[in-house]
Amino acid sequence: MEEAGLPAAKLFADQIASALILINLVLLGTALLFTPEVVSVLAPGLSDDPERFDLAVALTRITFPYLALVSLQTLFSGILNANNRFAMAASAPILLNLSLIATLLLAPFFPDAGHAAAWAYSSPASCRCWWSGAMRRLTVMVFVSACRASIRRRAVS
Repeated sequence: MEEAGLPAAKLFADQIASALILINLVLLGTALLFTPEVVSVLAPGLSDDPERFDLAVALTRITFPYLALVSLQTLFSGILNANNRFAMAASAPILLNLSLIATLLLAPFFPDAGHAAAWAYSSPASCRCWWSGAMRRLTVMVFVSACRASIRRRAVS
């Protein structure tokens, strides 16, 4: 960023984000489409018990998007860290903890504890991704503003 400047850094981050989203969509779509096969490979013993196998497939379909969203959140956190905005990236996991606590309180409203735990991990992932992404946009706006102010000061002096 110091050598090529902000526009090059923004372009690089956008290209990485685009590639990450595309790869995640392909992997997520494939995994969701073939969830029973994925569960059979990862937990072969569940095939003997159809009820547990169906539960594992259902819970996998609920939790698998978490991986895609967390990878985006990690990218956004890296961008924030590169711009010396450590607090925002570090605060994102707080949402997971709050969600887990809320789920414990709301667990009686879920079909079973497994569904409660699955939703507890999936729901905050989108919040974390949004939080980090929103903070990334804010950071870019603040950084661009600071650069413009610095340029104006140099032009005046």
